[in-house]
Order: sequence, then structure tokens, then C-alpha cells
Amino acid sequence: MLPAELRLTDEGIAERIAEILSWNSTFRDTDIQAEVRNGHVTLSGEVDALYQKQAAARRVGELEGVTGIFNGIRVRATAAGKRARDIEREIVSALHRHANIEASKVRVSVSGSNVTLDGTVDALHERELIEDAVRHTAGVTDVIDNLAVGASNRRSASAPDVG
Repeated sequence: MLPAELRLTDEGIAERIAEILSWNSTFRDTDIQAEVRNGHVTLSGEVDALYQKQAAARRVGELEGVTGIFNGIRVRATAAGKRARDIEREIVSALHRHANIEASKVRVSVSGSNVTLDGTVDALHERELIEDAVRHTAGVTDVIDNLAVGASNRRSASAPDVG
């Protein structure tokens, strides 16, 4: 542990970032570097999945003394040469396996390593589960989330039942 007077220096922040990256299993086998200047952190390197890039920035942002973050980490565009249709199939399969997701309302399209989500979900937590599944798919470098929250097929409470 660093003495309190060093924790807020650029060197202290850089040392704590190095500890986070080496101790956390999410970042094992990744190539992430951090440069710190006046509390502003620039992350660079490569990871296999989008969730690793986002998790690194989130963890660094939690550190005392960090005044800003530029996340320049790159996600390897295609893990083992994955094609767009393989990425799409993997995402759709993951959504169908998840009991809390109404996958039939979600359209997934992949262009290269970029995923676009369209459709409607019933609740915010469902949207978050879908985003998480996509971020954990190897080969995905960016997600465009066009999902709307709120069931479009529910009848209004004031609408009379016609029978």
C-alpha cells in the first residue's frame, strides 16, 4: 500500500493502476498500459473483448486522484478471424439461452466487428443483460444500442376488452 502522500501523485496513481491490472482476473492476458499526467489517465493497449476495455476505464475512474480518462484501448477486431455472421450467431444464441431475455423482440446485426441492437425490451435490466452479453462476445469492438425500453405490445389500462 502506498503512503497517503503518494496516493494522489501521478506516480502513485500509475502504481495503483498497475496493481489493479495485475491483480484482477478480468485483465489477465491483456496488454493495457496507463500514462498519468496531472491526474488525467490515458489507457492504451489491446484486449480481446469490449467488456475488458470498459471495465478497465471503470476501475481506473474509481481511483482517488484521477481527474479524467481517455480510453484508447483497442479491442482486437476479430478474435481468431471471426466473421460477422459467426459473431451474430453467437450473440443470438446467447440471448436465446438467457431465461430473462425475450430474444424474439431484439434484432442483432453485425457489420465487421460492430454490433447494432434494435427492438424493444420490457425493462431496463433486460437491456443491460443484452448489452452485457454482446460486450462479452469475442470479436465485438463496438455496440450501437438502439433498444427501446417498454413493451410496445401491452394494452392500455383504459382500453376496453373486446370479446
